[in-house]
Amino acid sequence: MYALILHGWYAIKRVTKIDERFFDLLYLRMQIKGNPLANKRFNAVHYAGSSYDAVDISKVDNFMKLKDQSSLEELIPYSSHITDNLIVTRNHDLLATWQIDGAYFECVDEADLALLTDQLNTLIRSFDGKPVTFYTHRIRVRKEVRPVFDSKIPFVNRVMNDYYESLSAAEYFENKLYLTVCYKPFSAEDKVTHFLSRKKGNKNIFEEPINDMNEICGRLSTYLSRFHSRRLGLYEENNIVYSEQLTLFQKLLSGRWQKVRVTNSPFYTYLGGKDLFFGNDAGQITASDHARYFRCIEIKDYFQETDAGIFDALMYLPVEYVQTSSLTPIDKQSAIKALDDQIDKLEMTDDAAKSLLADLKVGLDMVSSGYISFGKSHQTLIVYADSPERLVKDTNIVTTTLEDLGLIVTYSTLSLGAAYFAQLPGNYTLRPRLSSISSLNFAEMESFHNFFTGKEKGNTWGNNLITLWAAQEMIFIT
Repeated sequence: MYALILHGWYAIKRVTKIDERFFDLLYLRMQIKGNPLANKRFNAVHYAGSSYDAVDISKVDNFMKLKDQSSLEELIPYSSHITDNLIVTRNHDLLATWQIDGAYFECVDEADLALLTDQLNTLIRSFDGKPVTFYTHRIRVRKEVRPVFDSKIPFVNRVMNDYYESLSAAEYFENKLYLTVCYKPFSAEDKVTHFLSRKKGNKNIFEEPINDMNEICGRLSTYLSRFHSRRLGLYEENNIVYSEQLTLFQKLLSGRWQKVRVTNSPFYTYLGGKDLFFGNDAGQITASDHARYFRCIEIKDYFQETDAGIFDALMYLPVEYVQTSSLTPIDKQSAIKALDDQIDKLEMTDDAAKSLLADLKVGLDMVSSGYISFGKSHQTLIVYADSPERLVKDTNIVTTTLEDLGLIVTYSTLSLGAAYFAQLPGNYTLRPRLSSISSLNFAEMESFHNFFTGKEKGNTWGNNLITLWAAQEMIFIT
């Protein structure tokens, strides 16, 4: 008996020495486990893009029925549009999203960039201890050159079309930035109370939360206006209502942009639509000829120091990826207690990490003085490619860049499925490697820097005049 305990203790010590978050990640792995029969059939953790009834397909497959598949439905938190630009989740949380053009950062004075970061830090501090979570998404995608020049002069047409054809021979990329705020208005006790009071004629439990959320969104819209932001919501096209927010969430689920119409059905019943397969350290979207492949890169250890736009180097890479970060602010007293406990622990054990101890004391002073706040944060970067070979190449490029920045990174294995679904705002419990970071660190890592590419359509004079080739492999529209 004692020998078993000794062996168990030794095994636990070994795995936690390799990765101190091993058991946290193992727990997340159990949350995204799929259906054993479907997993055996596909030799991977499988989630079906559609739900099925108990249809017997034994003539096609000897051991599986259509219902023997885990559906994406159980992992999609979104229920309906409660207003034109607010989505409510199955847990009664409210979500609002902005698309952000970003701030130009090349050849800009460092003092100006630092000012923007300080302003973002101040904004985050104002939500100290409030039941909100911020999600940011930096989506780097290919951009195709497809203009056809048409004028009344044949020679000009020939020259310009040859020029555009030469542009289309190369790969170009653009960065799309998004911010989503999730507001959690109800505690567990509130939900029970509201459930019971519904039978007594409670008219609208969301009236006050919507007013609170509108106030939050007003503050965010005012701040984000300096980055040329736009609030996402409903729009109509050919008498059909579509949702821009759902288009973003569909991209995060399926890896492709697709317009999503709003129907009377709950959103979780029809979002996705693509089968997902999670292997050891890579995944696949659908099993058709148009399959896409992905790997997730997690940050094991953060920077010793951060500066405004520390991830800017990623914006130059010829790689498609989605970088997701989240922050759930904690209240000031909880942050002070956590820092005090960590300082006491290091001092009691006479830990040799003197610089860490000094940093913690500085952080404690800054929190107490109100200059920064703290929150629970996660950061993942999912690389997409059209072939396994390209996926390996692109992930190596990204990993090398992150390591050059001073980060210790790893590929998601146990937490691959959880990390993928944690891209969706509102899936709080699936976020891997949650760490406490300061509001200033978060602001510096997500400073909303971007390239200015101009406007392709909808200019005052109509469409763009010409497309130019910029040095960072972006399409520059004039």
